[in-house]
Amino acid sequence: MMTELNTFEVEYVSGGVAWVGAILTAIAIVDAVRDAYNGFSDGLNGK
Repeated sequence: MMTELNTFEVEYVSGGVAWVGAILTAIAIVDAVRDAYNGFSDGLNGK
């Protein structure tokens, strides 16, 4: 029983880490796109 529980915990934790990594990656991509868009619009506006 304990072995099954430990295996489940390991899979759950590694899955959680994967989700957190995916979310952080998505946030980083959104920030990069936002920065690029702001720089592009500033260039159009002559700033």
